[in-house]
Amino acid sequence: MQESTSALYAHLTELENRLEIETQRRAQAETSLRRLTKAAETMQLGVTITDVEGKIVYTNPADAIMHGYTVDELIGQDVSALGCPHDRNRLEAKALEGMKSWQRERLNTRKDGSVFPVELLSDAVIDTDGRPIGIITTCQDISSRKAAEQQLRDSHEELEARLRQSQKLEAIGQLTGGIAHDFNNMLAVVLANAELLVAYLPEDDDDLRVAASDIREAARASARMIERLLGFSRQAPLELIPTDLGQLVCDTTGMLRRIIRQDIEIEVATDTPAGTVTADHSAVQQMLMNLVTNARDAMSEGGAIRIVVANEILGEDEQKAHPWVQPGDYVRVSVSDTGTGMDADTLGRVFEPFFTTKPQGQGTGLGLAMIYGLMKQHRGYVHVFSEPGLGTTVHMHFPAIAAQAERPSIPISTAASFDPQSGTILLAEDEEIVRRTACRALERLGYRVLAAQDGADAIAIFHQHRNEIGLVMSDMIMPKMGGRELYAAIRREDPRIPFLFTSGYRPDDVRVRISLSEHTMVLQKPWKLDDLAAAVRRALDAVAQ
Repeated sequence: MQESTSALYAHLTELENRLEIETQRRAQAETSLRRLTKAAETMQLGVTITDVEGKIVYTNPADAIMHGYTVDELIGQDVSALGCPHDRNRLEAKALEGMKSWQRERLNTRKDGSVFPVELLSDAVIDTDGRPIGIITTCQDISSRKAAEQQLRDSHEELEARLRQSQKLEAIGQLTGGIAHDFNNMLAVVLANAELLVAYLPEDDDDLRVAASDIREAARASARMIERLLGFSRQAPLELIPTDLGQLVCDTTGMLRRIIRQDIEIEVATDTPAGTVTADHSAVQQMLMNLVTNARDAMSEGGAIRIVVANEILGEDEQKAHPWVQPGDYVRVSVSDTGTGMDADTLGRVFEPFFTTKPQGQGTGLGLAMIYGLMKQHRGYVHVFSEPGLGTTVHMHFPAIAAQAERPSIPISTAASFDPQSGTILLAEDEEIVRRTACRALERLGYRVLAAQDGADAIAIFHQHRNEIGLVMSDMIMPKMGGRELYAAIRREDPRIPFLFTSGYRPDDVRVRISLSEHTMVLQKPWKLDDLAAAVRRALDAVAQ
């Protein structure tokens, strides 16, 4: 009996100890829970605890506010109210895998029905026996991050689209330049033969003379269009000299006023002083003429054109908007109008050659394409801004330089000191039809012509007739041996023999390319008979001086 009492007493004591330990554990758990709850309630992240049935048993204020509820409204609701389907199967799978955490992104739903992106991190709530009894989930609103990612994607897509557009324009430019150069040779033939026809035809044959004159004028107009095509392809050479851009724009204003109607006002404003740039005066004037013409045509009922020349520093902000821009000092020429403006689709194609919104026969679509090419040659940038009904503004940015004096021109005597009847010209030209036309023109001027089909052929003829040749006239680009190599080879044998180059490039640009002396003549294609005669005489006279 005493043993049974002792055993019972020991058992009761063990129960009391276990109860005390359990009480302490419960107290510690409650303390930990209060601390956890306090921490959760001050967190910026949403925290929600659900049971295994998906009912919300706890949520912190951040999570309730994020979803547009109060805490009391959420307690007891199914978690699907937040747009999160109950993850019981997921929980069971995780239990089998050792209860690892899992993270995912999805769209949650607010009380008002709107959705927003969230990032969820969940873990199983485990009891003392290791059984899952619920899920605890942290919820972060990632709307800002998603918006930033979308903005980055949009920006990347925009840059890729601009790159594709730039590459397309470059490819079109190369193709256009090649076609234009070949067409230039054909125009030289048409123009020269039209002038020969005018010269040969009897003066009393009015009909034929008018027809030949029409051919000549059409060829000249075509030559001007070729210049615009070469401007777009950036193969037309420019004479870049230090220029006060503000003064040049002001000097051009009178010419611009003559091409607009009386119902259009034009205003010019320039910084004083405006910075100095290296620019081709004719190219700048041509760009202004095109922009003012476009502005005029966009204002059928009148309006205003404003031209502004301003010093501007392009920095990181401009580079973010236009990544191809190099930061630095620029002089900006802006041409704005109050016309009809353009929609986004039209604006995206404004630099494409032959694209125009004007009626058939009223526009070539080369204006802005030419400006794009010319600004590239100036190492500058052109940007177009427009909206339907709000007009158009074109900004042209020219890199600024330190002010320098303009290059003086080199006077060359045009006095005759050579008898054309006794002159022999070595002509090197690979295009047969061009060679034949040049021979005919030179022979009409009284010269004897020795024709060569390329540089190598010209060298052989030169060796056979060295003492007879008074002038070498050569194309720049030929197979086997081009004009540059021919010039160097003949100069080594006879440094004084005069040279006349023919090229689609401007004379100053050719001289720079092949280091010609200032007295070496360059005749730009397509040439006229008068130009050919003057160039030959000047080349011969320059050596005679």
